[in-house]
Amino acid sequence: MVTYYKVKMRTFSKFVESQEIRLWVDDLRDPKESDAKRKGASGDEVWVKTPEEANRILATGNVVSISLDGDLGIDENGEDLSGTEVSKFIQGLAFNNQIPRLQWAIHTDNGGKFKSMTMDLTRADDFWDRHEQE
Repeated sequence: MVTYYKVKMRTFSKFVESQEIRLWVDDLRDPKESDAKRKGASGDEVWVKTPEEANRILATGNVVSISLDGDLGIDENGEDLSGTEVSKFIQGLAFNNQIPRLQWAIHTDNGGKFKSMTMDLTRADDFWDRHEQE
């Protein structure tokens, strides 16, 4: 079952403490719907719509896989929200060895953001490789 969570760490923490989380980050596509399944969703992912929500869940260390959209809408201040905020966050966590390696995919149609997120997440893989060799 896919559930969209408005993430508030106090109420969400019990869920994430005992779960291996597969995260779907997309402001429009529900991972259980056919258009998302064509983008690689299996339908059992936790669906979040903003970089802030994704980053809060990632920081728990319980995410085992993530699929990112590049364009995540506009915030209340009129600023674009982007999957690159999440990929850069993952890269930083991997650099500091703060989360275990996770599987990742990018399902955006935005070519520039696809390239940027791929570079960030490839660097994260490199950091995880280095930590595993230490």
